[in-house]
Amino acid sequence: GGDGGAPDRPRAGAARQLYEQGEKFGARDARTQARATVSLEPVPWGTRVSLKLGRVAGPQRCELVAVGRDGERQTVTTWAVPDAGYGGTGGAGYYSGGAAFSRGEIARFEVVTLDGRRLVTIKV
Repeated sequence: GGDGGAPDRPRAGAARQLYEQGEKFGARDARTQARATVSLEPVPWGTRVSLKLGRVAGPQRCELVAVGRDGERQTVTTWAVPDAGYGGTGGAGYYSGGAAFSRGEIARFEVVTLDGRRLVTIKV
C-alpha cells in the first residue's frame, strides 16, 4: 500500500514556499466567511502571486483573478476545492500563479467561483 497523498505533496509545498517569500495582503469576507491572503513577488515578466485560502466549503471550482487599476482582469490560477473544504482550524489551500501586471498596476485580487460568485476580495 502506497501513500495516496504523496504525488501532490511537493507541489503543495512549492506553492507554500512561494507564499512565504512575498509581500502579503489579507482579507476576510463577512458574508462568505472566506479568508484569503495573497503573497506578491515582482518578477521580470509581471508579478508572481501565491494564495493562502481558508474557510471555504467544497467541492467547488474557483479562480484567483488579478484586477488592474484600469479595470482589466487577468486570471492568475484556477483550482478545485476538495470535498472536505478548508475549515477554520488551520486547514488551508495554497496555490500559485502569475499575472502580466506589474506590481504597481494591480488594484485588488478576487477569489471567484467558476460559476461567478465572489468569495473574497483582497485589496493591495
